[in-house]
Amino acid sequence: MLCRFALTTLALSLLCGCRSTVQTVEISSSPPGASVKVNGDPIGQTPLQIELKTKRSYRVDLEKDGYKQSESILAARERPDAPYVKFGLKEDAGHYRRLAPDPLHIELVSEIVPETVGADRFNELGAHIEKLDELLAKNKISAAEHARIMEQILGVFE
Repeated sequence: MLCRFALTTLALSLLCGCRSTVQTVEISSSPPGASVKVNGDPIGQTPLQIELKTKRSYRVDLEKDGYKQSESILAARERPDAPYVKFGLKEDAGHYRRLAPDPLHIELVSEIVPETVGADRFNELGAHIEKLDELLAKNKISAAEHARIMEQILGVFE
């Protein structure tokens, strides 16, 4: 009985091959420190690395105070070196797939940045810049965050 178990284990390991069906994915954000959820489960804060099975896709949500929530997909895509015909345990385990994008980097958008621009573009732009400057004056954001959010605001008004 023990011999049969050992042979079965050996056969399964040979069939599964050397490649892992788990991939370490790096998730980061600008600014860092965003809370990360994968398929709704809290994982940690950016930047981080997480091991995920390659046989399926994942939804990644990032949240940070003062920023709009971001949703991304880590898609299980076929590896470029995968054979044309795939079957068996390797196929079932996700052996021929790779999660992409890796690394996943999310540029968070400030809540101050408008979705659309109204008729009075100049006054709206001024109001958004005033809110941004106020956050900097109250030390709620860094100078680097101020510059990045300013670029986001100006991008909407171009």
